[in-house]
Amino acid sequence: MIIDINIAVKKTLGEFKSRKTFFYFLAFLLIVSFQQSVAQVKRITGIVVDNTGEGIVGVNVKVKNTKTATTTTVGGKYSINADSKSILQFSFVGFLSQEVTVGGKLSVNVTLEEDAVSLNEVIIQTGYGTTKKMDMAGSVSTVSVKDLQKAPVTSFEEALAGRVAGVQVIAGDGQPGEALDIVIRGNNSINNSNSPLYVIDGFPIEDPNNNAINPAEIETIDVLKDASATSIYGSRGANGVIVITTKRGKVGDAVLSYNGYYGVNKIIRTVDLLNPYEFVKLQTEVDPTRAASSYFKDGKTLESYRGTEGADFQTKVFEPAPFQNHYISLTGGSKDTRYSVSTSVTNQNGVIINSGFKRYQGRATLDQSVGKKLKIGTNINYAGSQTFGQKPRDQNNNGTGNNVEFNLMYQIWAYRPISGASFDLNDIYNDFYDEDALDPGSLTRTLVNPTTSFTNEYRASFDNTFTGNIYAEYQFTNALKFRVTGGANIANGRNENLYNSLTRQGSGDNGVTGGVSFSDRKDYSIDNVLTYDKQFSKNHRLTLTGVYSYQSNKAQNYGFNTTHIQNDYLGIAAIGAVLNSYSSTNSSNSTYRLQSFATRASYQMFGGRYIFGATIRADGSSKFAPNNRYGFFPAGSAAWRFTEEAFMKKQKVVSSGKLRASYGVVGNNRVNDFAYVSTITQSSSVGPQYYTFGGLVSDANLAYFINVLGNEKVKWESTKQLDLGLELGFLKDKFLLEIDYYKKNTYDLLLNSALSPSVGSPANIIDNIGETSNQGIEFTLNITNIRNKNFTWTTNFNTSFNKNRIEALSNGSDFLVRAVSGSGNAMNGVNGYISQIGKSITAMYGYIYDGNYQIEDFNIQPSGAYVLKPNIPVNTNGGQTITTVQPGDPKYRDTNGDGLIDENDQTVIGNPFPIHIGGMNNNFTYKQFDLNIFMQWSYGNETYNANRLYLEGGTSVGFNTNQFATYANRWTPENRSNTIYRANAVGTRVYSTRFIEDASFIRLKTVQLGYTLPINFARKIKLRSARIYSSAQNLLTLTNYSSTDPENSTKGNGLTAGYDFSAYPRALTITFGLNVSL
Repeated sequence: MIIDINIAVKKTLGEFKSRKTFFYFLAFLLIVSFQQSVAQVKRITGIVVDNTGEGIVGVNVKVKNTKTATTTTVGGKYSINADSKSILQFSFVGFLSQEVTVGGKLSVNVTLEEDAVSLNEVIIQTGYGTTKKMDMAGSVSTVSVKDLQKAPVTSFEEALAGRVAGVQVIAGDGQPGEALDIVIRGNNSINNSNSPLYVIDGFPIEDPNNNAINPAEIETIDVLKDASATSIYGSRGANGVIVITTKRGKVGDAVLSYNGYYGVNKIIRTVDLLNPYEFVKLQTEVDPTRAASSYFKDGKTLESYRGTEGADFQTKVFEPAPFQNHYISLTGGSKDTRYSVSTSVTNQNGVIINSGFKRYQGRATLDQSVGKKLKIGTNINYAGSQTFGQKPRDQNNNGTGNNVEFNLMYQIWAYRPISGASFDLNDIYNDFYDEDALDPGSLTRTLVNPTTSFTNEYRASFDNTFTGNIYAEYQFTNALKFRVTGGANIANGRNENLYNSLTRQGSGDNGVTGGVSFSDRKDYSIDNVLTYDKQFSKNHRLTLTGVYSYQSNKAQNYGFNTTHIQNDYLGIAAIGAVLNSYSSTNSSNSTYRLQSFATRASYQMFGGRYIFGATIRADGSSKFAPNNRYGFFPAGSAAWRFTEEAFMKKQKVVSSGKLRASYGVVGNNRVNDFAYVSTITQSSSVGPQYYTFGGLVSDANLAYFINVLGNEKVKWESTKQLDLGLELGFLKDKFLLEIDYYKKNTYDLLLNSALSPSVGSPANIIDNIGETSNQGIEFTLNITNIRNKNFTWTTNFNTSFNKNRIEALSNGSDFLVRAVSGSGNAMNGVNGYISQIGKSITAMYGYIYDGNYQIEDFNIQPSGAYVLKPNIPVNTNGGQTITTVQPGDPKYRDTNGDGLIDENDQTVIGNPFPIHIGGMNNNFTYKQFDLNIFMQWSYGNETYNANRLYLEGGTSVGFNTNQFATYANRWTPENRSNTIYRANAVGTRVYSTRFIEDASFIRLKTVQLGYTLPINFARKIKLRSARIYSSAQNLLTLTNYSSTDPENSTKGNGLTAGYDFSAYPRALTITFGLNVSL
């Protein structure tokens, strides 16, 4: 074969060129492919914020299904490498995890939503430390502060009711700025305070001024309920402990925030009164002769008043009132330095004219790291507040007499609606005196125009409170640290009052009256806490805490009151220019000190599957004699997280579960500062006492005498408490249920023990002789109903049942009875409450009302007189006799069946304590909208409606005194009512079931609707976040109670609980607000 070399070479070169081209093409594709691959991996940056627009430090940012991860830094900033198909995962404790596909974005900003259920259960304040809820063996509840802050109120107490199982909040009435009573798991003490101890930023304070704390400042509220949780506070833990932590600076860029709202308070409910026709008809029954001369002159008859408009001073005294609150804060910091500064202004006018509450408040905090081991910091708060206006539940009579005519609401309701001289209502509304109703030559303050009087009264309370602490914390090792904290609470108050000549009090015989009083309180404390917290492998953890604490308190009060003031146009400055014979002074000074040693141990086995705790505290108090000065208060607890056991791992229904039990002893030191010392005085109820040597009365022979006998054997009231708890989570904790059963026994109660009559005066001595018990069950349920990208719905439900009873009283006594202080002349000295062994701590006491005597109960005499039939008894204790009782008078039950009605037929007629209380909170979010609805209820409690006692014919009806509209249905010969007495009835001066009412209620307490601007839009207008909202408080109440509000308890929550008379009306509040962060 012959081969042409030229042809072969050309062919070979062609193939070579073709292969070379292919190689280049292949190389090109590889390079492009590589470049494309490299281009898909890019640097993603962004910011992670919460729903307020504040950056979150420490958020885990991870590329899904890879090991690529990072965390956010200051301001919530992050950067990470990812390609367009990558999915970024964002997670942080207390927030819902979120996933975002990168796509073509180079910046991914994320807003994390709070996990409402788990966020409340992550970290709790336990007193001298913190821990996770899952690691607790005691009973502690955490308040959702975020929900609480949605209520437009001036103090956190007002918003707390119904939010925590076992916590009852009692509001005497709706007075702006008034303190509330809080009771945890029932009343323990009979004579002493049942209020909890407050620990505010680590400072234990008894009876603090909670108006000094702006609710917007609060970060967390934890309620310690059982003995194992409260025993770290020893002698002050029996009534429970409320631990409040305020906001501090956070690592991140400086954030300037504003939260403000403006709204209006409106009266919820007024009382219907007799109209002019019904009123005049009543006067003809009360006093026919005076009625004729007053209302039937100039040809007028009863029919002349039918359809006539009447005066109603409720329309003049009640008014819509503005309510506003403005809060500004600046927070930020670095790794080593964190700071916060804030200030607020609150102004709430009352729905009663010339009343209200104002507050100016500021706070500053600083936390500074000095090197790697030392931290120092401070937290200071100042609040100045003013509460002004009369308290309707108090008799405004300068301490003289006991007459309901001095109670504000009585004055409004009882004022006559019409004048017999003229139907022009301006004659009633404008005149200071109702002169047409006066007897010739007489002047009575009961006929003073209430609107004029209230407008001219000056009554104000000024409070200034400074609370501050400074701490230093040194970390010796990773496990051992020491913290020392010094704190001060300094409060001073000033009360001023002046009643000029155009007021009810200032128009009497004593002329213009006034006074001023001052109070000073200084609390100082120092706490030294050593904590050892060590994890041994994965299975064991030991935490030890040692505490040394010292606290002192000093309080003093002094004041000046006077009558016959001249030149009242000078205001309060005029009280100094008065003769000494018209003035009086008062002063007091007291102090106490408390020294404490405590230790607490917690041990977790097998990764927290088994938890054990023990606490013991020794308190030494100057309130007791040296031999009884120290008390010891131990407690122990154990818990089993049974879902961590192997046999529970395979099931998927119960996601978490814990059984816990605790037992311990805690104390109540709420006694007088010198309870063991006898006190002497030279004053009695009628003034200073003198020895009349030689008939002379002077300061040289003042008589001093013992008014209280001391007892050096008195000691703490102590409470031993058992608590059994069960915590369950279902379906990955979508449902969280917590159940607690508790039983408390309080012994060594401080009660007055009667002495032998031969001792003389005083007739009693205080001693540790009583015992009470409380037992109950609490339920708390948190549910995540729906949660998806656009919509969430969560529910919190709680309810609690408590039953208290007296186990023992003094000297073998079976019961103690008491009258109601300030109940008026008609009921002065009449027993209305009882404390009885085997019954609740207090209960309403009196007669069972059996309707009215009817005509059939009488023999009619030839003269037409009625004489009661022989077999029908009368209430001799109420002033009835066979000859004086008439048809239409009240009839009472012969409970012991002896044929007589007397004091032996009195019995328990009402229970002021509820069978159960509770609340339900619902949160809804849809995209940028959020809605909060909170409901509160109380069931089974009864109230003595003393308003009806005086204004529904329950006592003798005075001439020209109006009554409630219901009194139109009273007994008359033509209307033989069996529910309301006749006019001028005999036998009314007793307490009876006639005025006991069911005060159960369910209330739509708080509703808030808000809209949050999208983060991207907010950024465009240079804002971190912005939210607008509207809130309503006390929107709707369902109840059978007939007076203004079922929560009223104007005589407190102690031994006369559930008594309602002349309460300040509770208001409906509607506000519109704005939250902005820069």
